[in-house]
Amino acid sequence: MSYNKGAYKKICDWLSDRKWKYTWDEDKQNFLWEITLDDSTKSIQSILHVDKDYYISYAFASVRVCPECRYDTLRLLNDINCRMIFGSFEMNNEESEVRFRMPVDCTTAMPTRGTIEKSIILPALMFSRFGDTIFDVATGRIDGDEAMRAFRDKAR
Repeated sequence: MSYNKGAYKKICDWLSDRKWKYTWDEDKQNFLWEITLDDSTKSIQSILHVDKDYYISYAFASVRVCPECRYDTLRLLNDINCRMIFGSFEMNNEESEVRFRMPVDCTTAMPTRGTIEKSIILPALMFSRFGDTIFDVATGRIDGDEAMRAFRDKAR
């Protein structure tokens, strides 16, 4: 499969300039790394998939949504997403995995360093900001109504 070599090079440069430890999977066209969230023992897995006309930056939570918590989790993710300007949280229905997804279009122009930085850092920041509430709902520690109140308080 072909991928955007210009975007690939710019992303490599950005990661290397910051001395990030990452791997490149040529077959899947993915950069892979892990980020430890501030003031936490929690970490998120990050994948940046480079395609021909775009790339998508993903951050994955290390928790699976319990079956009885799916509705409340989806409701919370929807409420959070309604306030997003860039990117969005989503839940993989087959694996019950919560992730943050941020696509970047490369069809008409190469991404700038600022765009690359935003697409790499923003997913981690979103988990840093909302991850505890999402984890609590996904594992049944708090119910959906309590989570919505906590989220709205945090969003102010």
